Amino acid sequence: MNAAATVESPSPIILKELLSFQEILLDALDQISVAVVAVASDDRILFFNKTFASLWKLSENLTDDLADRIASLTDDASNQHTDYVMWQDGRIFQRYSSPVANGTGINLGRVWVLRDVTESKRAEQAAQQSEEYLKILNELHQSILTTQSSYSIAKVVLSKIATLLPYPQSSVTLFDVRHQALLVLATNLTSARYLTEGRRFPFDAVTSPVNADPIQEIRNVEQITRSELPSSFIEIVQAEGIRAVLNVPLVVGTERIGILNLYAAAPVSPTPAQIETARHVSDILAVALQQARLHEQINTTRERVQALSRRQMESEEIQRRQIARELHDMVGQNLTALNFNLHAIRRRLPDDTPPNIRTRLDDSSQMVEEIVSRIRNIMSELRPSILDDLGLHPALRWYATEFSARTDIPTQVEADEIEPRLPPPVETALFRIAQEALTNVAKHAHAKQVNIRLEARPDTVTLKIIDDGIGFDFPAMRRNRTKNGVGLVDMRERAEGVGGHIWVECQPGQGTQVLVDVPR
Repeated sequence: MNAAATVESPSPIILKELLSFQEILLDALDQISVAVVAVASDDRILFFNKTFASLWKLSENLTDDLADRIASLTDDASNQHTDYVMWQDGRIFQRYSSPVANGTGINLGRVWVLRDVTESKRAEQAAQQSEEYLKILNELHQSILTTQSSYSIAKVVLSKIATLLPYPQSSVTLFDVRHQALLVLATNLTSARYLTEGRRFPFDAVTSPVNADPIQEIRNVEQITRSELPSSFIEIVQAEGIRAVLNVPLVVGTERIGILNLYAAAPVSPTPAQIETARHVSDILAVALQQARLHEQINTTRERVQALSRRQMESEEIQRRQIARELHDMVGQNLTALNFNLHAIRRRLPDDTPPNIRTRLDDSSQMVEEIVSRIRNIMSELRPSILDDLGLHPALRWYATEFSARTDIPTQVEADEIEPRLPPPVETALFRIAQEALTNVAKHAHAKQVNIRLEARPDTVTLKIIDDGIGFDFPAMRRNRTKNGVGLVDMRERAEGVGGHIWVECQPGQGTQVLVDVPR
């Protein structure tokens, strides 16, 4: 056998086995619901699975411009990248990518993972909208509580309602039974000629307090003729240049005490949600004399927001667990087997195998190891299996070790024995709160030490995350809503979602303590 034959003979075998292992890997990737694509450092597409092909509406063959489209997803060639993108059909995807490098740090390419988070994002957006609505109602409530007179209460309501509904002008009118008239208590019309504060209008068929039905029909003034509605009040509204009116009765118990009037200079067709919002505001205004009812409405709204937030978080954890399981069962194991086989092939190579073949095998093995490492990191972030298998205490110890290795901040965990284990939603909430708190420490605290304590009592469990960092002015931050971080809001929602409470104790220069109490 000559030298040339000796050099060429192993190549077909090696290539055949490599292709066979690649087919195994691609078959495994094709079985998962997550879109995966690997791109080389020169923007060549190494592989993609069927989910990715379906997502991009690709055939089995690559399109000419696909590499350019993938390369344009990010300008960063070295760091990890996570963001959210909306597809043309309205779906929302979480997009994660991570570079792959060899042992010498040379960039070999990038792995992309895309997962459909449409439902969880929509639920999150709905929760945010509900929370914003609740914030406005709370501001209205607090403003009303700090005022004394009926006039001041009405002015507060009128100043807030334009931010909730498509009616820029409004007034509050009360029934003056003694004078058989409708009194204009307060108005925010910019140049009122007739609807001036303190003016009275005679009762008529519509404005009479005899009608105690709390649901007032919505009427557009342009559609009402004098024959249909002989109201001097409506005539004056028309004279003010108003073309749309939403009359919402103010009711206390079964007594109708007045009307909240919303005005617009052009026709308005309010949505059912907007009508419902107007009724809420009118209830708040009417029950200013009976504050207990106002508290009940706010608490009910808050419970709805918390329930929606809890459902959204539960859905997110289910998705995280499912994706992590699929990555482990269908990708991680096959990648590990592939790496074992690559090492076996290298050991079987003849001594006179060309160096470039050994180098190619080493690079392939290194790339597989990097992909396995990245996938394991993704799985740990999505849903650490130790939390499900061993419980909260071991999970906190594991994460503290990872955090210390990543940030060089010593982190200790002390925990009481908790038997039986806490319900899974409670363990998940406490673990995620600890994650967020440690993230804040790494970003802002400049701490030298972190202590995590898990204390068990007969009826409650308390989680404490204590750092010796620079701290911050928490009361001032809460007053300034523009600086109220999303992380703190998320921690509060998670605690309240499992029936718990969270406190943040800190002073500038004196570190920070995050305390969470949850029922057992």
